[in-house]
Amino acid sequence: MLSREAGRAADVARYLGNLSFTVLLLGDHERARALAEEALAMSREQGITLSTFVALINLGLAAREQGDHERAAAALREGLALGWEIGDKLGVVGVLEGMAGLAGILKEDQRAGRLWGAAQAWREASGAQLADPDRALHQAHLDAACSRLGDAPWEEALAQGRAMTLERAMDYALEEKGSGG
Repeated sequence: MLSREAGRAADVARYLGNLSFTVLLLGDHERARALAEEALAMSREQGITLSTFVALINLGLAAREQGDHERAAAALREGLALGWEIGDKLGVVGVLEGMAGLAGILKEDQRAGRLWGAAQAWREASGAQLADPDRALHQAHLDAACSRLGDAPWEEALAQGRAMTLERAMDYALEEKGSGG
C-alpha cells in the first residue's frame, strides 16, 4: 500500500478498519476479523482513538459471527466504553446493536430486546437511520430472540429498552450477563 510505504499508518489503520467492515458485510468473517485485528494494532500503536473504536466494533462483530463470544463481548465492551469516552453517540448505538445481537446468540433474549429497544429509541430521536446492510448483521439473532421469548414479552423488553437513556443503556450493556437481564 502506498500509504504504508509513505509512512501514513493512520490512513492505513482507517482503511483497514473500513475494509474489515465491508468484508464483514460480505460474510467473510475470518478475513474481517484479521483486518480488524490489524487495524486495531495499528490504531493503538499510533494512538488513534477513533480508528481504535471502529476496529473494536468490527472485531467484536466478526468474532461474534465466528462464534467466539468471549472475544466478541470483550471487544464490544471495550468499544462501548471508548465510544462513550470520546462522545461518539452514534457509534455507541452501533455497539449496543452489536451487543443486542450477541445477547440474542447467547439466548439472553430479554437483554437483546432491551438493548435493541434502547438503540432504536436513540436512532428515532436523532433521525439516524440504520442502513439495511447493518441491520442484516443483527436481524437473524434478534428474530431468534423474539421467537424464543414470544411477541408480547419481546415488545415489553423493547419498551423497557426504549425507556432507557443512552447512558443507562450503556451501563446496562456493561453489566455482567445475568445481572438484570
